[in-house]
Parts: sequence; C-alpha cells; structure tokens
Amino acid sequence: MKLFNKSENDDVEDRYYGLKKKFITGIAAFGGIICIVGAIDIIGLRSQKQNSAASYVGEAGHDSGAYETTAEPSNVVNDFGGWYYNQLTENEQESYAQLYEQLSANTNTTSDYSDKIIRAVQYDNPLLYESSPDCEEALQRIIVDTNNMIDTYSKIKYLYDEIVNEASFDNSSEGNISALLNGSSSSYGFAATFKYLCSKTGLNAIIVDGSYSGNQHFWNLVEVEDTWYAVDCSLGRINFDELTDTFFTGYDYFLVDDSIIFTTHTADYYDYGWKYPGCTNGFYEYYRTNNLRFSEFSNAADYIVEEIQNGNTFITMAFTDDISYNEALYEIEVARDSKFWAYISYKTSIEYTSRYYTHNDDTRRISLYITS
Repeated sequence: MKLFNKSENDDVEDRYYGLKKKFITGIAAFGGIICIVGAIDIIGLRSQKQNSAASYVGEAGHDSGAYETTAEPSNVVNDFGGWYYNQLTENEQESYAQLYEQLSANTNTTSDYSDKIIRAVQYDNPLLYESSPDCEEALQRIIVDTNNMIDTYSKIKYLYDEIVNEASFDNSSEGNISALLNGSSSSYGFAATFKYLCSKTGLNAIIVDGSYSGNQHFWNLVEVEDTWYAVDCSLGRINFDELTDTFFTGYDYFLVDDSIIFTTHTADYYDYGWKYPGCTNGFYEYYRTNNLRFSEFSNAADYIVEEIQNGNTFITMAFTDDISYNEALYEIEVARDSKFWAYISYKTSIEYTSRYYTHNDDTRRISLYITS
C-alpha cells in the first residue's frame, strides 16, 4: 500500500468516517424494520444461555443463580479439609479424612470410597493425586516470585500468566499438574495447578467441576478482597489460525463475574449438589480494569493506532455491546480492504504486509496481529 500525500490523507480520513457514517446510518434505517424483533432475539438468546447454566445448577439443589452465594462452607477448616469437605455429611467427612490419610501415606485404595468422596479430596488437595514427586519443586520458582508482590490482583495475574505460558489446552491429554508441566493438559491440570499455587501464596481458590462446550471442564474461583471471581486458565491462549506456532495470552475468563463465565460454562457436572460462592462483581475483569472494553468502534480504532505507534504487533480489545462489536467485526473482518485499513495505514505511516485477526463472540473480544 502506497503512502498518501497530505491532501490524499485528508481525503482518506474524511472518506473513512463518511463511509462509516453511511454504513451506520444504513444499518439504523434497516434496523428500523427489524430492531425490535432482533433485539428480542439477541436478548432472548443471551438470556437462554445464562438461564441454562442457572437451571443446570438449580436442578442440583441450588437457589436461583448460576452459583449459590453462601458465607459457608469456609474455604479453610483444618489440615486436610477445604471447600468440598465442609459440604459433606458427618459420615462422608469421616471417609474423606480416612482417604486423605491413606493418600498422604501412599497406602490408599480409592475403590473403597465413593466417587463423590474421591473428588472432594482431590479438588481440595490436588497435589495428593500427583504421581510425580517433582511437581512442588518445579512450581517453587513461581511461588518464590510472588513473595514481593503486595496486591492480590498482581499476584493472581502473575500465576495466571505463568500457567497459560506453561502449557496448551488439549482435552484429550491427561489432566493433572504433571501433564501441565510437560506442556499439554486437559482443563483439570490448569485448574489444579492454579488451586495449588494459590494455596501456596496465601490466596483462597476453589476448583469448579462443570462443563464447557458440552464437555466436562474445570476452572477456578478465587477470592479478591472478600469478593469471588471466576478464572479459567485453560482458555487463556489466543491463537491465530494462520500462525500455528504463535500464541498470545488472553484474558477472556480472567477474574470475571457470573454474567461472563456462565455464557459458556455450567457448574456441578456430576449433580452432587456442590455449592459455590456467587461471582457478582466484575470490577477486576481484565478489559474493564485496563480500559480495553469499548462502547464505540471509533475509540477502538484510535486505540489500535496508538498501539501500533508504540510498536505493538499484538492488539486485543473487547466491546460492551453487540452493536459496537459487530461494527468492529465488519470493519476488521468483512471489509479487510476497507477505508478503515487505509485510515490505519495513514495514521501510523506504516505499510502492512500481514494482518491477522481472531475473535470470541461470547466475550465480544477481538484480537489483531499486524506486521509491516
């Protein structure tokens, strides 16, 4: 793409915003016919997704809402217990204690215990089920690195980034901490590693056993300043189809609330009636915290220009609503040779040789990788 002279540049910018205005005006006119029906359909679809998550858990004995908000059970009770231990009956707690002691002494026979007891012990104490004795040593560096971190957010983000960088998500892989350290794990390995690292760095975290895209799936809840947030490390990588050996860290499910996590996730896979704290505050959601969730595409375009001018080739952002998100998709995806890209080239004075994009409709996130 050739660079424009000044008069041509002014024309490109005017034509870009003129085209955008005409495009939006056309959409608005057309939308006058279908906006009511479309809005109802969109809202209804999102409502159905969230309600399906809530009813799935509700059928397991919960009150309304995807998680049941409870002050109890406590996350820390004794040397061997935890979140799941406190939800067991007295007889089940006795079995839990026996299994814990046997696992600690490497003398367990798990066939003597129900699946519910085995899972309760495992989710509270993931390291007990690791076959490799090197897990603790391998993770010690990460634990030590958090010693000088004062605020909880920075500590959690560091743990998340390290785990995402450590392994790729593969649902066919074995799921445990050892598998994750070997570079590939199912979702349980990610959730177990995050839970273990949190417990070693003074953070309260829970493993959640649920489903994602129709498959059994694990993620975490973590407490920040007396408020719970959802974290899914296994979905933390952003990949571009054209770049098979390249990934970037994404934050679609990092410290999010129920309205985001339950668009795609459901809890309590085995219907054991597990109770979880509600995630009702989106204050630390990544795109919100970093001012990267836009309500207008024009602001996102300015952000893209700023990032390119700062030398960044990977750019990620999210949008507050379907209208701004779909407009961004149109400009970036459908009209790849539109005036928008000419405008970006003009503003940055860079001729691009390659540009890639990927997006997540559920979280309204768009990511770009641009090279010159």
